[in-house]
Amino acid sequence: YSGDTTDQNFALVCGNCALDPDFAVDVLQSDLSVCQPDDAVYPIDLVSISGFTDPVTLSVSGAPANSSVNLAQNPVVPGNSTTLTLSNIGAVAAGSYPFTLTGTSTTFPKDVSMSLNVYDDNPGAAGLNVPGNNASNVITQPTFSWSAGTQTGEFILEVDDNMDFSSLVYS
Repeated sequence: YSGDTTDQNFALVCGNCALDPDFAVDVLQSDLSVCQPDDAVYPIDLVSISGFTDPVTLSVSGAPANSSVNLAQNPVVPGNSTTLTLSNIGAVAAGSYPFTLTGTSTTFPKDVSMSLNVYDDNPGAAGLNVPGNNASNVITQPTFSWSAGTQTGEFILEVDDNMDFSSLVYS
């Protein structure tokens, strides 16, 4: 160590750096939103690491009360896919539900945090707070503020200089 830019103050040592055979659980979209009574369908890939081929048993804990859990294929050999379906959503109260998918095999179990947002009604209208509706002489880059409507999952803000929104300025 002589203090110039080529020196380092750390080292990385790796002995026999091959990965041990294992698996990974890959949920393509772990956070879903559905309107009752639609099912929630989660595609799941089981990934093989270093040739791991032992079957993986999947389980779900903390699923929304009154929902039904179905795994299309279980157990699953890594390198293959399955689908987790939460059904009977019509009997689930509106709200957000975190739950866990666990893969268990001959190595350590793997947990994946997942969630489901259930809506049981059409979203309520958002209320524009700032700038006020039909306001004039508004600065060219205003800060928008609105009150959320009931059961709203996301907002889309569109700005136009025509009342019929025929030539969007911003979306």
